[in-house]
Amino acid sequence: MDVTELLAIKELSMLGVGIDWRRCFLTTNNPYYESFMRWHFQILSDQNKLEFIPQFVAHSTQDGMVADQKDPTIWHSLLPHLVPMVKLRVLDFPKRLSASLQDKEVYFLGEVEIKNNLAEKNVDVETLEIPALPDWGAFRANGYNQIYICDKKTAKGLAFQQSIDAGEIDCLMDIDLQEIREISLRTPLNQKITISVSRYADVMYRIPRSLLGLSEDTAQTDANEVKAKLVGDWIDRGDAFMYGRLNRHQWRSSHVVGLTKQWMIKYNDLAWKDQVLSQLKSTQLCRRSQVLLKDVERAEIQNSCLSQGLGPKLSQNNFVGSSSDSLLIPAYATISHLLQGNPQGSIPGKLGIRHEDMTKEVWDYLMLGNLPKDRQLPRQADLERIKSEFEYWYPLDVLNAQEHSYCLQMLFNHVAVFPKYFPRSIVYHPKHISYHANNKKESVYYGSSTWRIIELADLLEGSADVIRMLLVTIPTSIGSRGHQYMEKFTLALCRNIKWAEGIISNSAMMRDGSELRWEDSILECSIVEVVQKVETYYKQMNYRAAFVDGYYILKKARSRYRHYVRHLRDMNRNLILKFLEVQAIILSPIIPHYSQHIFDILNKNMLIQKAVWPEMTIDQSVLVRHQHFEDLLRHLFKNKPRKPSEAIIYVAKSFPAWINDLLACVPKTQQPWSVYEIWQSYDATKNTD
Repeated sequence: MDVTELLAIKELSMLGVGIDWRRCFLTTNNPYYESFMRWHFQILSDQNKLEFIPQFVAHSTQDGMVADQKDPTIWHSLLPHLVPMVKLRVLDFPKRLSASLQDKEVYFLGEVEIKNNLAEKNVDVETLEIPALPDWGAFRANGYNQIYICDKKTAKGLAFQQSIDAGEIDCLMDIDLQEIREISLRTPLNQKITISVSRYADVMYRIPRSLLGLSEDTAQTDANEVKAKLVGDWIDRGDAFMYGRLNRHQWRSSHVVGLTKQWMIKYNDLAWKDQVLSQLKSTQLCRRSQVLLKDVERAEIQNSCLSQGLGPKLSQNNFVGSSSDSLLIPAYATISHLLQGNPQGSIPGKLGIRHEDMTKEVWDYLMLGNLPKDRQLPRQADLERIKSEFEYWYPLDVLNAQEHSYCLQMLFNHVAVFPKYFPRSIVYHPKHISYHANNKKESVYYGSSTWRIIELADLLEGSADVIRMLLVTIPTSIGSRGHQYMEKFTLALCRNIKWAEGIISNSAMMRDGSELRWEDSILECSIVEVVQKVETYYKQMNYRAAFVDGYYILKKARSRYRHYVRHLRDMNRNLILKFLEVQAIILSPIIPHYSQHIFDILNKNMLIQKAVWPEMTIDQSVLVRHQHFEDLLRHLFKNKPRKPSEAIIYVAKSFPAWINDLLACVPKTQQPWSVYEIWQSYDATKNTD
């Protein structure tokens, strides 16, 4: 961890990220952070937001331990997948099996599936299709009174899922594939079927649509609802049960899904969900963050967050689980440098407060402002300083989240612990700095795709500003086509620098900027409009929108201006220099090195961080006239078989008499937009008399 910390500081500094490195801390084996987390979960426990319930989790078959307790790094690659397992009663046995199994209650196990391909054979007949596996047998798994015929991998899972302490698998006899094919079965739908070998990787009990009353035109979603209701009825009757297994490309010989009681946070609590919804509706959300509001409204928080537990133990000394590690990290980061003297928390910080002194009463005072009624807290002055530090930095100005479940978990826990410190704004976007690996042997499985991590040092072989442009615009493309975009952005910045140098060297050829022409006014108003928008975006922490407007929209306005003036001698010298200066200032938080280089080209002789934000006013009438002109051009060239090479546009110096009469009836404050609307509806080709 010491090496990782040094590399992180070095490479993030190369990227130009401004971080207070005093606040670095580790969350593993850190007594100060563990004290904070104990306080956090004690609050959740007092609010009845924790429950101890059975959950399907990955276990190690070597010692029976839960996988994330033995090796937390493999937790995400071993998420269980629940499937309904139906019990098919065995009617007839081969001769060798009859002596041992004839008088016993024997079932064959298989997953349930509804037939969808109407062109296949036996579409109206129930079938049981099995893979050509060699290791079949009759098993009495722990917790079962019946005998089950299945493959040995499934039997291993049954042993772990029916008792917390996994025992030895009781295999009564081995059965070869040919004997399996001679078995006849009775289904829960009271149909007699036989077994056939197929290409499926799992045992599939396939039900025809006609048997469930489904027509050929029934949608798949409706069929799934019927299947879910049918399986639910079977589970209630004891003819089926839910079975947890790892996906085939996740499965390892040393891991199996078991049923273990876990401490879980009750994110599906309706009252808690309503509190989060109320806070979210008063929080500023970017466009992508709207999905969080919709998910909470649809009660999908349970599916997003309950896939991981807090572990089977929740005590004063052992409570931190895989999903509890980062729920309130920003709150602790505000005061970590005052509590601990190193990232590991092995020595006290500059205030000399030991981790043993961080009791629940102390945390209540620091985070919630609650003082004990019966006694005075020790070291009140130091605690007051820590409390002031926390209140200065909280609440979060912006929650910038890349993980969907992490963002939802953090919001729910902030409502429970810090109801008055809910984040002011939320920016949510998919995770990045990772990409799909073509070679699955060298990748680690995360969720539904294989991902490989890209080292930041590899990206920093290019320009730091280019990486920042990539992160702020298209972060999801860093892995797949990252280097292509890096080359594209590098060439774009180099062209801009070359153009700026050409403007400075040829500025004497431009006209004096004392008089603003019509095309000058359009560019100036575009600059002012972008500056005002970018300022708003920065206040909202919406960096992507700020960069898009500050870079691309201004670039488009510059190209339009160059198209209007055509020649360098017709450009307004002062306006072009102002354009370069303003764009450099508003882009400096995102691409500081490029912006500083533009400032040096303009001979400003100062750091761009010391530059004042441009204060400019806008003439709305100029924008209205320009918008009308653009609409007119689109109308002229719309639906023309051949685009004309040139056109003459006549501009009237005054309105027709009937428009002047209308304007006389419109209040002065409404005239600018009224004139624009009148001209939009005015068709000069018609006789308006």
